Order: sequence, then structure tokens, then C-alpha cells
Amino acid sequence: MKYRYSKRTIFLVEGSGDKNAFEAIVGAGYEADIEFQIASAGAGQGGCKAVRDRVTELRPGNKRIFGLLDGEVAASVGATQALLYCTETIFTVPATDGLIFLGVHELENVYFENADVPAIISSLRSAASLHRHPPAQVAQSLDNNVSRFIRASVYKYTSAYFHSRGEMRGILNTKIFGHAPSAEVRKIVVAAVTSGGKIDWKTFVAQLIQTGRSARGALRGVASSPTARRSWLLRIADGKELLAKLRQLHGNLGDEVEGALLRDVCKGGYPNAFRTALFRVADVTPSTFAS
Repeated sequence: MKYRYSKRTIFLVEGSGDKNAFEAIVGAGYEADIEFQIASAGAGQGGCKAVRDRVTELRPGNKRIFGLLDGEVAASVGATQALLYCTETIFTVPATDGLIFLGVHELENVYFENADVPAIISSLRSAASLHRHPPAQVAQSLDNNVSRFIRASVYKYTSAYFHSRGEMRGILNTKIFGHAPSAEVRKIVVAAVTSGGKIDWKTFVAQLIQTGRSARGALRGVASSPTARRSWLLRIADGKELLAKLRQLHGNLGDEVEGALLRDVCKGGYPNAFRTALFRVADVTPSTFAS
């Protein structure tokens, strides 16, 4: 077991994108103390289940091993409320030893809250098309679409609740909210929810309403101003699909957007806040000073 005698604190993550992003956010100079690794998953690597499984397997032999997961995964361990009301960069759930959750829906939401998304999306194009998608237009698209992906998150948390109880075959793929016509979304969701034969649509809707009420309650509780309200929406909306929608609307941009957004995040105050919180939760005392 290669982790047992490691002197570093190891954070297992879902994939290479997460590993690279967290390494960039934490910054250089801490390599002797921490390491981000992709959790192995049988014949392959990655995924939130792999992180949770490896933490459960390995932590009894090494308490320096943690899992670092998207905030949305909290819905699968009965902690949706903890995410909805979170005001920190990360949070933990008492019943889940060794798991650390981002205080946002997923990594892309860090970009929405801490990078100039409209300016970056506007700039990533050829010189000939620079003025076709000005930042103000991208910002308007963002505001016009964020509610759609809050709805997607509520559906996803509800499906995660039933999936964790063994009553749904999988967690709802929220890509449909950005790509399927509005009239088709319900049909697709109904089919996905009921295909396993263990839950009916009426039961799902009852839980969906309860999850939606929790989300609205959290929004009322933390959003004391228009700025705070917008921040909460950008934190909880399905970030991956919201970013995919903006990329599609403004020139069918590729994955280079993510790298540009990450670089912008690393210029601000988020890295220090994240690193400080992560080291506090994992009880990491740096042995060297970052350059």
C-alpha cells in the first residue's frame, strides 16, 4: 500500500483537471508537505466514487490521506444543506471521515466567483472576431442563464439523494438543461428518473420540491444584498454546464477557456484563502516557505 508510509498529506481528487487546478491554486513551495493524487478506480482512475472508496480503504492506515471533492458530492452523503449554506472555500461533514468538499457546486464555480469570466470569454478569439462578443454581452448571457442551472443543480441534488439510497440507477446528467429544448427537458428527466423501476415520478417530485425549498431558504438566508444574491447563484449553479453554455453561445470556444480562467483566479485572493482553509482542516504545518 504505497500511501501508508507517506510523510506528505495526500489529497485524492477526481481527475487530472482537478489535480492540475488545485496544484496551481495552492501554489509552489509546499511539495514537501502535500500532494494531490488522482484516486484509482479499479482498472481506471478518477471519479467521486473512487475518491470516497479510496479514502474509506486507506485512512484507517494513514490519517494523512483525505479526499477533496466538489461541493455537489455532499448531496450524496445527505449534506445538501451544508453546501447550500456554506460561506467558506471548503467544508467538511461530521459523518464523512477524511472528506473535504469545495464550498461551491464544483470547480468551475470557483472561476465564476473569482475570475473575470466575461472579459476572458470575450478575449479568447481571433483578432477579426474580437468585437462580436463584447464582455457586456457575455455578462448578459451569464445572468440570463444562471437560473436555468440553479434548477439543474436542484434536480441533481435530488437525484443524488435517491441514488445514495439505491433508488435511482445514477445521478442525473445535467447537460440536458443546456442543450435540450425546454419542452424536452421534462421528458428526458422523467425517463432518467423512472428507468430503474425503484422510484416513481411523484416521489421524485416531492423530494425535488423539498430540495428547492431548501435552496430558496438558503438564498434568503445568505443573500442580504444583490451582490450577495448573485454570488450565491454563481456558487450553487451547475458550473460545468453553465460554462459550457457560455462557451457555446460565444463562439463555440474550446477547453482553453478553463486554463485562462484558472490563471485569472490565481492572480487574486482566492488561492491564499483556499490554501489557509485546506491546511487548517487537514492540520498541515508547512515545513518550508513558498517562494
